[in-house]
Amino acid sequence: MIIRAPETGYVVEKNVTTGSFIRQDNNGSMFTISNMKDVWIWANVFESDISKVKTGYSAKVTTLAYPGKVFEGKIDAVSSVLDPDNKVMKIKVVLPNTDMLLKPEMFTNVVITNNDAATSVSIPAKAVIFDSSKNFVVVYNSKCDLKVREVSVIKTVDDITYIASGLNAGDRVISKNGLLLYDALAGD
Repeated sequence: MIIRAPETGYVVEKNVTTGSFIRQDNNGSMFTISNMKDVWIWANVFESDISKVKTGYSAKVTTLAYPGKVFEGKIDAVSSVLDPDNKVMKIKVVLPNTDMLLKPEMFTNVVITNNDAATSVSIPAKAVIFDSSKNFVVVYNSKCDLKVREVSVIKTVDDITYIASGLNAGDRVISKNGLLLYDALAGD
């Protein structure tokens, strides 16, 4: 039996095999065909980040196959339900696939750009000291004036930590050997 596709594209899903019975009462699709010019990426968002992800935000996507290439897309949909097994929420990122580099079932890394106008203080991640379930930094005022200050961390991305409270713009913090200074100052 010859089955003709209604349009050109790539077979991205095949639900029949040699020897399968094709019946009229089976309304499932035999094949899924896509032109793959626009692709969807389903990404996991951890529960702690749900409030920071919204429809319309920009997304930068990288793959293992093309480590130097960044694909740009937008969040098209945000799930309303968390996966009960791994406590993540699914988001759908839509992006153009003009060079046909993105393939079904590829592993990707997705970085979302938050478009809200909120600002925060950022410091090197090495400057943050975690002790007794709290985050601290050592603030440098002068050679003989160092203070330990508790901070509230929003998020750490790569080697930058974003601070919600506890620091002001322009405050200088110790980012090298801060733990030694913290131990000496906190012991007072």
